[in-house]
Order: sequence, then structure tokens, then C-alpha cells
Amino acid sequence: MGHVTCTATLVRCLDPRFVTQIETYMREKYGEEKYESMGIAGPSKEIAKKTLDGECLLNTIGRCIKLHNTPKVVLMLHNDCGNYAIEDPIEEKRIQFEDAKKCKQIIIERFPELSVETIWVEKNFETGQIGFSPIE
Repeated sequence: MGHVTCTATLVRCLDPRFVTQIETYMREKYGEEKYESMGIAGPSKEIAKKTLDGECLLNTIGRCIKLHNTPKVVLMLHNDCGNYAIEDPIEEKRIQFEDAKKCKQIIIERFPELSVETIWVEKNFETGQIGFSPIE
């Protein structure tokens, strides 16, 4: 059995409206079979709010580091997230960006050897177009 080394660990939401495009983005950026992926509903909210699900994600990230020498976490958040259930899209984005920053800080404090990239995924539901942009 060969040892697996991954270039990144993707932490994303389970929303099926975004999964295909997110996986395509990751394959293009990191290469086929070079990243691992995990997801739960609204992962940044769960980590930022320190829920049991958030702790489970953090523990899994730790295993990824140990088993696959993963140097980076890519955290993706998206608009119209059911776990946030916020009607106003501007308010939803603001709150998700706040959680993304908290989440990034928590991951870096727990795993200082990791780099963390946070990305906003926005879908125009009328056209189907999806855009990816960094969260600063």
C-alpha cells in the first residue's frame, strides 16, 4: 500500500448546487487525486461557533496532517447557505465572512504548521454562473 500525500484539504458545505463546480476548481488548482475533501453543512459556522460538528472537522483536519502531510486547508463558503438561513444576501455574506475569519484563526491556532485559504463561492441562480474569490 502506497503512502498518500495531499497538497490541500478542502473543507466545504454539502450543498449539491455547488459541489461539482467546487471539485472542478480544486482539480484544476491542485491536481487530480492531490487534495482531499470533507464537508458538512456550513462548516465555517460550525468551527467558528465551536460546535461538536466543528470539533469533528478540526479533528479530521488533524488526521489529514498526520496521515497525508497536508500543508494547507482550503475553506470554501457559499451564498444562499441553508445552515445560515439568512434572507438578506448582503447580511449573509457579512456574517459568513466574519465566521470565515474566526474559523481561519481557530485552525491556525490549532495547527500552526498549516496555511489556510478562505474562498467565497457565489452562484448567480438565474444564469448558473459561479465565481470564486478570496476572503480577505
